[in-house]
Amino acid sequence: MKVRYVAQIGGSEVLAYVHMAWGALMRDGLWSKTEMLINGAEECCYATVGRDTVIACIVYRTDESKQAVIAIAYVSPKHRAKGVYRKLHAEFEARAKSKGAVVVINICYPTNLGIQETCKKLGYQLHSVEYRKKLQ
Repeated sequence: MKVRYVAQIGGSEVLAYVHMAWGALMRDGLWSKTEMLINGAEECCYATVGRDTVIACIVYRTDESKQAVIAIAYVSPKHRAKGVYRKLHAEFEARAKSKGAVVVINICYPTNLGIQETCKKLGYQLHSVEYRKKLQ
């Protein structure tokens, strides 16, 4: 497995995989079908195997408030529970630190219990809960 990086996902070799991952999260009920996660300007650490087949990605942005905010974190199902995400996350953290980030935020959809458990294993702490109400 190789870990790679692009400074901007728009027009990059990883964009098709990110699109597929986003679709899979929505299809599986792990993210909203109406909320935008990405705009193409985000950075991305991703993992490849074989002849550059993408198997995982962490799409994120760093901002002036010294935060690195993960928009999408995804590992293809057949590559899960093999340490892929842990290795990818280590690269992501190193790059975020190099850009001045002092905190990582991973916004998880309430039904995505897998990433919530992974976050706990990686040392994340629950920070807030969001309540929403539709206006009639």
